[in-house]
Amino acid sequence: MKHKKLLTCLTIVTLSLSLLATPCFVLTSAFAFAPVFRDTFVGELKEKVELLKNAEKKKIVVIGGSSVPFGIQSNYIKKYLPSYDVVNFGLYAALGSDVMLDLAREYIDKDDIIIFSPEMNPQTLSFYYNGRTLWQALDGNFSCFHSLSKETKERMLGDLYTFAQEKAHYTLFEELKLEGVYQRSSFNEYGDMKPELLPYNLMQDLYDPTMTIDLENTYPSADFLSYLNDYAMEAKKKGASFYYRFAPMNEKSIISEITMDSYYEKLNEDLSFPILGNPNDAVMEAEWFYDSNFHLNGAGSILNTKNLIKDIKIVINDHTITDIYVPEKPQIQGEDETLGDCSDEDCFLYQEDGEGYQIIGVKEKKESLIIPTHHDGKRVKSFSAETFQNQSGILEILIQSNIESLYDYSFKDNTELTKIKIKNKKPYRIKIGSHLLDDSKAKIYVPKDVLSLYKSDYNFSQYADRIFADPTLD
Repeated sequence: MKHKKLLTCLTIVTLSLSLLATPCFVLTSAFAFAPVFRDTFVGELKEKVELLKNAEKKKIVVIGGSSVPFGIQSNYIKKYLPSYDVVNFGLYAALGSDVMLDLAREYIDKDDIIIFSPEMNPQTLSFYYNGRTLWQALDGNFSCFHSLSKETKERMLGDLYTFAQEKAHYTLFEELKLEGVYQRSSFNEYGDMKPELLPYNLMQDLYDPTMTIDLENTYPSADFLSYLNDYAMEAKKKGASFYYRFAPMNEKSIISEITMDSYYEKLNEDLSFPILGNPNDAVMEAEWFYDSNFHLNGAGSILNTKNLIKDIKIVINDHTITDIYVPEKPQIQGEDETLGDCSDEDCFLYQEDGEGYQIIGVKEKKESLIIPTHHDGKRVKSFSAETFQNQSGILEILIQSNIESLYDYSFKDNTELTKIKIKNKKPYRIKIGSHLLDDSKAKIYVPKDVLSLYKSDYNFSQYADRIFADPTLD
């Protein structure tokens, strides 16, 4: 009997200690460990908040997702509108449009011009946010937390454990590696991306086919419209002006049946505050973009900035000339035509896609399939979203560096697929959406020496918990 009581006591103590250990682990990892994500792309958030805090004059503040730092060059705004301080307060759509607006709210002052410029994307036009990414953005300086809404704070608590776990991993076991433009060092003193880092369009066929723009199915939700109208009213009470402005969008990516003018008319009716500029100016030729349908290259950002300055001058009755020289559209660098492994070339069905091919089906199933780099001597550019859907008998797929676009739902209901191997050591060259692994149990495997690059990548980070190293890919 005594032994039974002792065993019961030991069990209770063990459970109690384990229950206490979890919150201790979370608090220590999240807040006591040295910052891990400070130098990442989203680590720039704290610098942007400081720019707002330290502005000495009336301000022009542009708020939005990543199209804002990629889209404007604040030094030109400063030069042609010298009575204003300029703050580029755009960063990453996954942080949440309302989060960025809420962080800016307390720094809005009399005579400020606040411009909300979200990408034409369902995420940016709603209350969507990614808590794990937001925690990363605050890593090392959590003082911004108090500026968030009660609802956002409550939602963030649910992601604290995941953030703490990831931070502990990089602190104790693996160094977080950063590569490419998506890091804090790529920003200048205004919060803009340094234009010299964005030379020309990097995308296959000059646009990202995984993120097309459909105006008919991309519109602010009713509750988000209400939020924006309330925000504009609050800004007006402070003596500031609040505007909506369409973000740049790659004309090659637009698939909508309705026009920008029709969209503008509807939005103008639903907003209680003005829309700045001509919506058609936001639709720009593909050569002005960099690596997404919303990110301009250095030359494109000059053109967009010139249009923005002219738009602002109209509403403040400034009739001075904006004589900014806009460079020619940058020349596109040729694609890498290196021949890779084409041993499974005959296992697929193809259709012509410009000067290359797209895979549209599987005609010979194998447990392990390699996506070829070429077919009939021409480059294989992609495989359709339907190629591997509802397939059986395929356990793993190897994707080589010729594939730079992975479509949403590409592996839907492929119940036996366990491994998606990606050979490319430059994750920032691959375009993916937020539904790539929906309805799939497969995991992503990448070269061991770039594992942390994938996990911290602008696009792939959303799948960080399903990305693993495969030494055979090195």
